[in-house]
Amino acid sequence: MKVDCIDQAYSNKGDSGDSSSGSDCGSPQPIATAPSAATTMAINLPSFPEFELQPRDTIPVRFEKYVKRLNNMFAAMNVNQASQKKAMLLHYVGEDTCDIFETLTVPEPPEGSDEYKTAVKALTEYSSLKSVSIIMSMSFDKKSKNQLPAANVYPYMTAKPLDLYGKFKAKITSEYGLSEETFYVANSSSNSILSWMTSQKLNLRKVINTVYQLSPALPPNAPDFLENYPGLTRGMGEYKGELAQIHIDESVKPLAQLHRRIPFHVRKQVEEKLKQLEEDDIIERAKGPAPWVSPIVVVPKPNKPN
Repeated sequence: MKVDCIDQAYSNKGDSGDSSSGSDCGSPQPIATAPSAATTMAINLPSFPEFELQPRDTIPVRFEKYVKRLNNMFAAMNVNQASQKKAMLLHYVGEDTCDIFETLTVPEPPEGSDEYKTAVKALTEYSSLKSVSIIMSMSFDKKSKNQLPAANVYPYMTAKPLDLYGKFKAKITSEYGLSEETFYVANSSSNSILSWMTSQKLNLRKVINTVYQLSPALPPNAPDFLENYPGLTRGMGEYKGELAQIHIDESVKPLAQLHRRIPFHVRKQVEEKLKQLEEDDIIERAKGPAPWVSPIVVVPKPNKPN
């Protein structure tokens, strides 16, 4: 295609500034060429709506229609290469769907196969699985509204209860047995698990409980000193014969602590406990003023409040 010379655009900037207006070109001038179809398509992609992931229960039907409309656009634009069609598919579906595709395990297509169809198949299979999961969850919600458990259910070694949809009873079988158990449906992405007791009923887990019969007589391999000194294993096992020395930092100024009154409802129990400790020779009554003393704090035990 021939282009007329424009003196103003291609004048020699090193001249005095006068521009010649001759019609003939003294030197070869650039030729303007029309951009190719591929370049135009890469720069000016037509607008196309993203694929919406909500509502999820209609994903399979909507994705099938979406692919058909996308194929119509490819036909109108004369896009035939599978790599271009796959790239445009992942571009148009949007960031959320593209992120999902990146997490899928898509096998490498064999040489000569259509990688665009492989990508469409992977997204179609994923949408079908999500639809089945959502439909089953919605159906369960409608049928099990009145079967919510009364107590919380906690995962193993956690303090946060599960967010439960409900529960149901079902018979389960294994190679070794059959059992009817209660199943809890939780709002969680973890795998389904069986309890320890259910696994035992189905003989999936074997637990061996060993019981040892304790003999009052000493075993034959007991040390000789236990036979010579049987009193060492009786009572509290306190050490007698020497006074224990409590090391005190003399540089620390002693402080007087206020007497902590014992509540009336536990005074009888405290007196009985002090008497028992004195009889067992664990404590002894002080005569006269002591060099130091620490007031007791009474705390009832949760398993033995009395």
